[in-house]
Amino acid sequence: AAALHQLTDRQNSDGGWSWIDGTPSHPLATGLVLYAFGEAGVDSAGFRSAIHHAREFLVRTQLPNGSWETLSTKAANQGRSNDVSDFYGSAWAVIGLLRTLPEDRLTQAERLPPQGPK
Repeated sequence: AAALHQLTDRQNSDGGWSWIDGTPSHPLATGLVLYAFGEAGVDSAGFRSAIHHAREFLVRTQLPNGSWETLSTKAANQGRSNDVSDFYGSAWAVIGLLRTLPEDRLTQAERLPPQGPK
């Protein structure tokens, strides 16, 4: 629980997390933190608020095509978005969102019929 409190203390005011304190929130970092909260199985009010704000950040920053622009942390591409960084950032954003869905929402989603092209 101490590590989760440390993560909560490092949450940016926009609801996301960054790799380095004082830098802009990053969808990959935010998705990883949400995943950690989900894996820890936390359900206390303090963590619920942090999770809610992180989910709002991801929903607010999602692009119209469903992905997230994810600036690379690699030295050669640092500060620029590319297909690989966008893929990883988007994947972890979705994983974090799914991992922190309330149980009743998961159960409801499992009952939905498969959707496909018509």
